[in-house]
Amino acid sequence: MGVTQKNRPFEFSVYRMLNQHTPPIRLQIRTQHTQEAFDSIERREMDVAFVVREIMSPSVTIKPFFSEKMVLLRLAVPGRQAGDTVEMGELAAEHEVFINWNREFQFRHDQWWDPLCPSRVHLDTAGLITTFLKDARQWTIVPASIGAHMMRIGDFVLQKLSAPVPPRICYKVTPNFSTRLYTIPFVFLIPICKIYLEYNDLTS
Repeated sequence: MGVTQKNRPFEFSVYRMLNQHTPPIRLQIRTQHTQEAFDSIERREMDVAFVVREIMSPSVTIKPFFSEKMVLLRLAVPGRQAGDTVEMGELAAEHEVFINWNREFQFRHDQWWDPLCPSRVHLDTAGLITTFLKDARQWTIVPASIGAHMMRIGDFVLQKLSAPVPPRICYKVTPNFSTRLYTIPFVFLIPICKIYLEYNDLTS
Protein backbone atom coordinates (compact mmCIF):
# COMPACT_ATOMS: atom_id res chain seq x y z
CA MET A 1 0.00 0.00 0.00
CA GLY A 2 1.35 3.40 -0.96
CA VAL A 3 0.65 6.31 1.39
CA THR A 4 1.73 9.88 0.88
CA GLN A 5 1.11 12.71 3.28
CA LYS A 6 1.75 16.34 4.01
CA ASN A 7 -0.08 16.43 7.33
CA ARG A 8 1.91 14.87 10.20
CA PRO A 9 -0.32 14.72 13.29
CA PHE A 10 -0.76 10.99 13.60
CA GLU A 11 1.68 9.43 11.18
CA PHE A 12 4.24 7.70 13.40
CA SER A 13 1.85 5.76 15.66
CA VAL A 14 -0.47 4.88 12.78
CA TYR A 15 2.41 3.66 10.63
CA ARG A 16 3.74 1.58 13.51
CA MET A 17 0.33 -0.02 13.88
CA LEU A 18 0.16 -0.75 10.16
CA ASN A 19 3.69 -2.13 10.14
CA GLN A 20 2.81 -4.54 12.95
CA HIS A 21 -0.47 -5.65 11.37
CA THR A 22 -1.23 -9.30 10.71
CA PRO A 23 -1.34 -10.24 7.89
CA PRO A 24 1.60 -8.02 6.87
CA ILE A 25 0.92 -4.96 4.71
CA ARG A 26 3.44 -3.82 2.10
CA LEU A 27 3.91 -0.18 3.08
CA GLN A 28 5.51 2.59 1.04
CA ILE A 29 5.45 6.05 2.62
CA ARG A 30 6.27 9.41 1.02
CA THR A 31 6.38 12.86 2.60
CA GLN A 32 5.33 15.36 -0.06
CA HIS A 33 3.90 18.81 -0.53
CA THR A 34 0.21 18.92 -1.39
CA GLN A 35 0.71 19.37 -5.14
CA GLU A 36 3.25 16.54 -5.25
CA ALA A 37 0.84 14.31 -3.35
CA PHE A 38 -1.94 15.02 -5.85
CA ASP A 39 0.44 14.29 -8.73
CA SER A 40 1.38 10.93 -7.18
CA ILE A 41 -2.29 9.98 -6.81
CA GLU A 42 -3.10 11.08 -10.38
CA ARG A 43 -0.25 8.92 -11.72
CA ARG A 44 -1.56 6.04 -9.54
CA GLU A 45 1.82 5.72 -7.87
CA MET A 46 0.16 5.88 -4.45
CA ASP A 47 -3.09 4.56 -3.02
CA VAL A 48 -3.98 7.43 -0.70
CA ALA A 49 -2.70 10.84 0.33
CA PHE A 50 -3.51 12.89 3.43
CA VAL A 51 -3.23 16.62 2.75
CA VAL A 52 -4.33 19.88 4.35
CA ARG A 53 -5.29 21.76 1.19
CA GLU A 54 -7.83 21.00 -1.53
CA ILE A 55 -6.85 20.93 -5.20
CA MET A 56 -9.57 20.14 -7.71
CA SER A 57 -8.74 17.36 -10.16
CA PRO A 58 -11.06 15.22 -12.31
CA SER A 59 -8.98 12.10 -11.74
CA VAL A 60 -9.01 12.06 -7.92
CA THR A 61 -11.55 12.04 -5.12
CA ILE A 62 -10.94 14.35 -2.18
CA LYS A 63 -12.98 14.16 1.01
CA PRO A 64 -12.55 15.63 4.52
CA PHE A 65 -11.06 12.89 6.70
CA PHE A 66 -10.99 14.66 10.05
CA SER A 67 -10.89 18.16 11.48
CA GLU A 68 -8.49 19.05 14.23
CA LYS A 69 -9.03 21.62 16.96
CA MET A 70 -6.46 24.39 17.36
CA VAL A 71 -4.82 25.14 20.71
CA LEU A 72 -2.53 27.73 22.25
CA LEU A 73 1.00 26.51 22.95
CA ARG A 74 3.30 28.34 25.38
CA LEU A 75 6.22 27.56 27.64
CA ALA A 76 5.23 26.07 30.96
CA VAL A 77 5.97 28.59 33.73
CA PRO A 78 4.69 28.95 37.31
CA GLY A 79 1.08 30.07 37.40
CA ARG A 80 0.34 29.01 33.83
CA GLN A 81 -2.22 26.20 33.93
CA ALA A 82 -2.95 23.70 31.18
CA GLY A 83 -6.49 23.97 29.86
CA ASP A 84 -7.02 27.57 30.99
CA THR A 85 -8.80 29.92 28.58
CA VAL A 86 -6.71 32.88 27.41
CA GLU A 87 -8.19 36.08 26.04
CA MET A 88 -6.98 37.11 22.58
CA GLY A 89 -6.03 40.55 23.90
CA GLU A 90 -3.57 39.00 26.36
CA LEU A 91 -1.43 37.70 23.49
CA ALA A 92 0.90 40.31 21.99
CA ALA A 93 1.47 40.07 18.24
CA GLU A 94 5.18 40.85 18.61
CA HIS A 95 5.70 37.69 20.67
CA GLU A 96 3.96 35.31 18.29
CA VAL A 97 5.61 32.38 16.53
CA PHE A 98 3.28 32.20 13.55
CA ILE A 99 2.46 29.33 11.18
CA ASN A 100 -0.19 29.80 8.49
CA TRP A 101 -2.21 26.59 8.83
CA ASN A 102 -4.81 27.40 6.16
CA ARG A 103 -6.66 30.31 4.54
CA GLU A 104 -9.47 30.33 7.10
CA PHE A 105 -6.97 30.42 9.94
CA GLN A 106 -5.03 33.29 8.31
CA PHE A 107 -8.22 35.30 7.78
CA ARG A 108 -9.40 35.02 11.38
CA HIS A 109 -5.88 35.47 12.76
CA ASP A 110 -5.49 38.79 10.97
CA GLN A 111 -8.73 40.03 12.51
CA TRP A 112 -7.30 39.57 16.01
CA TRP A 113 -3.65 40.56 15.56
CA ASP A 114 -1.73 42.99 13.37
CA PRO A 115 -0.78 41.02 10.22
CA LEU A 116 2.12 43.42 9.55
CA CYS A 117 3.75 43.16 12.98
CA PRO A 118 7.49 43.36 12.12
CA SER A 119 8.84 41.37 15.08
CA ARG A 120 6.59 38.33 14.63
CA VAL A 121 8.45 35.09 13.81
CA HIS A 122 7.06 33.35 10.70
CA LEU A 123 7.63 29.62 10.25
CA ASP A 124 6.63 27.24 7.46
CA THR A 125 6.99 24.05 9.50
CA ALA A 126 6.06 23.01 13.03
CA GLY A 127 9.43 21.28 13.35
CA LEU A 128 11.06 24.66 14.08
CA ILE A 129 8.78 25.61 16.97
CA THR A 130 11.19 24.34 19.64
CA THR A 131 13.96 26.43 18.06
CA PHE A 132 12.08 29.71 18.39
CA LEU A 133 9.65 29.28 21.30
CA LYS A 134 12.14 30.05 24.05
CA ASP A 135 10.64 33.01 25.94
CA ALA A 136 7.73 32.87 28.41
CA ARG A 137 6.08 35.77 26.56
CA GLN A 138 6.05 33.89 23.26
CA TRP A 139 3.09 31.90 21.99
CA THR A 140 1.86 29.99 18.98
CA ILE A 141 -1.36 28.40 17.78
CA VAL A 142 -1.07 24.78 16.65
CA PRO A 143 -3.30 21.79 15.84
CA ALA A 144 -4.04 19.56 18.83
CA SER A 145 -1.88 16.68 17.60
CA ILE A 146 1.17 18.90 17.20
CA GLY A 147 0.49 20.40 20.62
CA ALA A 148 0.35 16.92 22.14
CA HIS A 149 3.65 16.06 20.45
CA MET A 150 5.28 19.26 21.74
CA MET A 151 4.16 18.41 25.27
CA ARG A 152 5.97 15.08 25.00
CA ILE A 153 9.28 16.57 23.86
CA GLY A 154 9.47 19.87 25.75
CA ASP A 155 8.34 21.92 28.74
CA PHE A 156 5.17 23.37 27.22
CA VAL A 157 1.57 23.93 28.22
CA LEU A 158 -1.57 23.76 26.07
CA GLN A 159 -4.36 26.27 26.64
CA LYS A 160 -7.65 27.31 25.04
CA LEU A 161 -8.40 30.56 23.22
CA SER A 162 -11.37 32.74 24.15
CA ALA A 163 -12.58 33.02 20.53
CA PRO A 164 -13.21 30.07 18.20
CA VAL A 165 -10.33 29.33 15.84
CA PRO A 166 -11.08 27.56 12.53
CA PRO A 167 -9.97 23.93 12.78
CA ARG A 168 -7.36 22.42 10.51
CA ILE A 169 -8.97 19.95 8.13
CA CYS A 170 -7.13 16.90 6.86
CA TYR A 171 -8.35 15.62 3.48
CA LYS A 172 -8.14 12.08 2.14
CA VAL A 173 -7.20 11.93 -1.54
CA THR A 174 -7.70 8.76 -3.57
CA PRO A 175 -7.65 7.93 -7.30
CA ASN A 176 -10.93 7.61 -9.17
CA PHE A 177 -10.78 3.87 -9.65
CA SER A 178 -11.37 0.80 -7.55
CA THR A 179 -9.66 -2.57 -7.70
CA ARG A 180 -9.39 -5.37 -5.18
CA LEU A 181 -5.70 -4.59 -4.69
CA TYR A 182 -6.59 -0.97 -4.00
CA THR A 183 -9.48 -1.53 -1.58
CA ILE A 184 -7.95 -4.24 0.65
CA PRO A 185 -5.45 -1.90 2.43
CA PHE A 186 -8.28 0.46 3.37
CA VAL A 187 -9.90 -2.29 5.41
CA PHE A 188 -6.94 -1.73 7.76
CA LEU A 189 -5.75 1.86 7.17
CA ILE A 190 -8.88 3.97 7.59
CA PRO A 191 -10.20 2.29 10.80
CA ILE A 192 -6.72 2.41 12.36
CA CYS A 193 -6.44 6.14 11.64
CA LYS A 194 -9.86 6.88 13.09
CA ILE A 195 -9.26 4.78 16.21
CA TYR A 196 -5.97 6.58 16.86
CA LEU A 197 -7.53 10.03 16.45
CA GLU A 198 -10.47 9.25 18.72
CA TYR A 199 -8.30 7.60 21.37
CA ASN A 200 -6.04 10.65 21.54
CA ASP A 201 -8.97 13.11 21.46
CA LEU A 202 -7.45 15.05 18.55
CA THR A 203 -10.56 15.80 16.53
CA SER A 204 -12.80 18.85 16.79
